Amino acid sequence: MPSFPLLSRITAGICLTLAITIFIAPPLFFWLFHLEPSISAAVMARRAAVLFLAPGLLLWGLKDIARSDLARSAIARAMAVTMLALVLLGLSEFALGRVGPGIAIAVLTEAVLFWLWYGLMKDPQR
Repeated sequence: MPSFPLLSRITAGICLTLAITIFIAPPLFFWLFHLEPSISAAVMARRAAVLFLAPGLLLWGLKDIARSDLARSAIARAMAVTMLALVLLGLSEFALGRVGPGIAIAVLTEAVLFWLWYGLMKDPQR
């Protein structure tokens, strides 16, 4: 299991990469998830990209600051719940035929992050 600072850096990097990529190139995600491109979808994708900035910047900033077990546990809990919700949302959208098999990349990444953050939630001293 990675340490809290390392997992914070990894997750922050993923969030910030997604924020930049989705903001600059929404069509890439339309293609990957087999979504119908449209202006309204691009607007919403860019808005979602901005939402990735918050956890990315928070996790990067808190990687070395959050020293207390209580703070680490709260951050780990929030991230674990978020990742589990994204896994369930991705699987349900796929099951309903709204996204293509490219969603598996996101779901697998989110599932691994859920497992890692859940582990830190149980043992915040790492």
